Amino acid sequence: MPHTVEQLRRGVIDFCSLLDQAAVAFAWEWLILPHLMEEKKKQDKAVIGPGIAMEVIGNATVESSLISIRALDEFFDPGDGRPNDIRSHHYSGYRSPGRFLQNPEFHTIGRRIAHLTLDRVDDSTKPWQITELITRAYKLSENFLSFVVEGEGKQYLPKAPFDTASRLFTSRPMDEFMQRVLHQQQERFV
Repeated sequence: MPHTVEQLRRGVIDFCSLLDQAAVAFAWEWLILPHLMEEKKKQDKAVIGPGIAMEVIGNATVESSLISIRALDEFFDPGDGRPNDIRSHHYSGYRSPGRFLQNPEFHTIGRRIAHLTLDRVDDSTKPWQITELITRAYKLSENFLSFVVEGEGKQYLPKAPFDTASRLFTSRPMDEFMQRVLHQQQERFV
């Protein structure tokens, strides 16, 4: 049975929640943690690192970002998926550009985040290219949100007070914003 317009509106809300979560690791690592560390160092000059609690929070933000990025990627999959999946092609008039993760990336996130596997143990020190993954997620998401907010998909726009337009506004300059923050952080240490 096809999804109803109301189900797809709720799908837009969930899509936006995933989009919000996709960037949380970047926000933690480059915006929140540096501010907390500065405050901590003001109180105690001997502080040299974030400590175990901050590392646990950092790890949780990375995992949250990655699983959200993976779910967004799956949303753009042109395949049918499971019967209760909501995919971009379910939105009448929207043409999915396809997935933004390559198959190995998609499966690595699953093996290293969603499941306890040997890959998780063996690759635990391999860093994620989180800003690149966020950028790719946001670029495709901008396309979908434009369809809902400004294009033919307005029937799927959630009713107020939910603010879909702000997600579109945020997704457009995300890569530029992340690059600017990274550049500013580099300048602080030069």
